[in-house]
Amino acid sequence: MQRVPEPELMIDPQQAEAYAGADFSVGHQAIVDALAKKFPDLEPDSTCLDLGCGPLDVSMRLLHKFPKLQIHGVDGSAPMLELGRGELVKAGFEQRMTLFNQCLPVLTLPQESYPLIFSSSLLHHLHQPADLWTVVKKMSAPSTKVYVADLYRPESRAAAEAMVQRYTPNEPEILQLDFLNSLLAAFSIEEVKLQLAGAGLADCLNIEILTDRHMVISGIL
Repeated sequence: MQRVPEPELMIDPQQAEAYAGADFSVGHQAIVDALAKKFPDLEPDSTCLDLGCGPLDVSMRLLHKFPKLQIHGVDGSAPMLELGRGELVKAGFEQRMTLFNQCLPVLTLPQESYPLIFSSSLLHHLHQPADLWTVVKKMSAPSTKVYVADLYRPESRAAAEAMVQRYTPNEPEILQLDFLNSLLAAFSIEEVKLQLAGAGLADCLNIEILTDRHMVISGIL
């Protein structure tokens, strides 16, 4: 099945609210737990660069998992960040995460490099996937840990539609459509391998299958 790109930014408030209110707890927690298993030596007081942080569901799970972690979160959608900011305040985490409304690949951040670069569900939104790998290389230092989780494309539209019914049967129609579009826009494993080769990252980043819809690209630069 050919990739069908979707809009890079989720800027419609109703769309953002539907996404933020959806229950992705199983998949998102699996991503965080796998990160902790992948990097058991992660310094507890590290600063993480979270690219495409959205409404912060995964970011909040990282903050809970690593009680001393600091996060700089980047997202191009102001509505998404506004929803996330409210959740930070509710949890009392506003001192541990700083939000930046910026778009890849040109970023202006407080640090030149980060010990951990993290991303969840950003890659499939990008029309130019090289933008992500450019930022990963630019914002890394020797021994930077990289953990990029994303969807991978099903073999057919029918398979994608079946996943929508399996994982979001009770969600609003707008959310179900967004999930379907994301599955259709996701890259295949082979396409990501080509991206890494083109970015010169194939020797240090590996691709693993996490669930029937999630892959992880991770390693140490």
